[in-house]
This record gives sequence, structure tokens and C-alpha cells, in this order.
Amino acid sequence: YVNALNSKTSEAYQTNSKWHARNWVFIVCMAPLTGFVAAQQFGLSAQDDVIQGEDLWLHDIDFMQQNKVFTENETPVLFYSDDWLSNRADGNGFTPETVFSYWVENDELQVASSPLSAVEDIQVDYANASEEAGVTEVTIHVEDGDEFVLYATTTDEKDKVFVKRLMQQWQSQRQGNTAL
Repeated sequence: YVNALNSKTSEAYQTNSKWHARNWVFIVCMAPLTGFVAAQQFGLSAQDDVIQGEDLWLHDIDFMQQNKVFTENETPVLFYSDDWLSNRADGNGFTPETVFSYWVENDELQVASSPLSAVEDIQVDYANASEEAGVTEVTIHVEDGDEFVLYATTTDEKDKVFVKRLMQQWQSQRQGNTAL
């Protein structure tokens, strides 16, 4: 409507139709942010979110399998990494048969995993709603006395989904063990 009022030869139309320095500054400032958000949305970088195992890139699953996080015939059901750039720095999750956590400490990959059938107890410490960086801690107690901790973000209450599905897988494995 405004363009119809002003002819294409008007001074206002001509001035506002040109690229200015402010346009280029805006593009330069916003391009990295837009690229980062797009990379997260398309799974090209870690997402700091609980995600379906099928949404992980094959190279991330291969990395976990090669480092014996879980066996080669398994894939994660749910997965969480709080790293913003790579799922190789740390990760937590479970497959239908295995629960796992891994992290890098002193430039060395540390892996804690257990078959779900060998898990004796699972304790959940839900993050308080008042905590800014809400992360729920899930402690896995293994029959041999070992324990390790999984983490899940509270964003959109995905920690509750993570815990519920983990408990279902654990109960399913326990029932399978008692039936033998």
C-alpha cells in the first residue's frame, strides 16, 4: 500500500530500496546464530536436548559402538548430551538392553554402562524448578555394587519422558530375567 502511494521515483522509495551498512552489519551478526540454530535443528551438532536414538547421526552411533558404550547390534532408544557442539564429548542414554553414560576426562573417554538386566536399582533426583540449568540426575545401581549417573535436561519436561522410558525398559528386562 505504501509503495502504491509513493511512486517508484520518489526520494523515500529510492532511499529505502538501497542496501545500507546497517543491513550488512545485521547480516554479519545474525548469520552465525542462524547457522548454529539450523545445525542443531538438522542434527548436525549436539542439541542439549533429550532426543530419540533414531535422530542420532550414524557416525555418532558408530563412535559409541567402537568405544564399547553398547554393542554393535544396539542403537539408543533415548539419548542426551549437554555439549553444544558434539555428541562425542559426553552422552547418556539407553538401548533396549543397555544403559550408558560416557564423558571425556583429562582428554580420555570414560565409559560407564551396564546391561539393564544387571541393574539393581534406579534412583532419580529431579531438578528443582527454580534451578536455572535444570538437569535431572539418574543414579544407576548395578548388582556388582558399581553405580554411575545419567543426566537429562528438564527442558519441556523431557527428563520425565527419559526416566519413564528408562524405567519401562528396565522393568521389561527385569521381567525377562525372572521368566528365565
